[in-house]
Amino acid sequence: MRELDPSRSPRSDPRVGSLPPRPDPGTGLPRPPHAPGFAGDPRAKAADWETVGRLTKVPGPPPDCGRPLVWYRVSWRTTLRTAAVVVIVLALVTGIVSLTRTGDLAVFTLVPAGLGIVITALQAALPVRRDRCAVGADWLSYRGAWVKTYELAEITTRTDGDGSHGGSGGVLLSLTDTDGRTIETGFASLQQDRRVWDYLYNGIRHSVASGAQLRGSAQQYFLVGLPPRANTAGRREADPA
Repeated sequence: MRELDPSRSPRSDPRVGSLPPRPDPGTGLPRPPHAPGFAGDPRAKAADWETVGRLTKVPGPPPDCGRPLVWYRVSWRTTLRTAAVVVIVLALVTGIVSLTRTGDLAVFTLVPAGLGIVITALQAALPVRRDRCAVGADWLSYRGAWVKTYELAEITTRTDGDGSHGGSGGVLLSLTDTDGRTIETGFASLQQDRRVWDYLYNGIRHSVASGAQLRGSAQQYFLVGLPPRANTAGRREADPA
């Protein structure tokens, strides 16, 4: 189990400024103020926008935690759109290679070639469907993992060099709470809804004030109020605008 720095309290670190109140675990009130650095769906910036994409049912909260307040999951439409894009790209590449080598498109009459394209497209698209996220007043759940957002012991950012979390060059956020639970994902995955980012950011600020360790460029993001934009793939991590 990791511990926060006992020499610091939520009011002892001037770097984080005055802290908004911690919401009630049952009601989620008062709602935290809008956090800086939000770059999600423009529709999700409205305070009354419920979710960008809904789960078919309300997800259950983690053990001994309050009810979920906001949740979303990538829709089947987005999943199928991803599969269609992969099919088109693979078909184009296969066609070009076939024309270059044989001068015709006879490869498309072969069943194995068609099955290979379809299977590859499904393998690329189905993991997108796993992007489900839920937030409570003091917890965050993502892809089955969860952390206590007001009891974070370590906050780390790094570049998604292999593109496994939403595109090469994007920025990853890793959160580890005092019980050792960890969530790591791209900022874009946490900005599908305005309120998910607001609740999470408020918890991060309280954890930082209580002694959470900031690693990578996390100190730059969460002490000076410049979290990375969700669409920073291929660019530097911080966007001062």
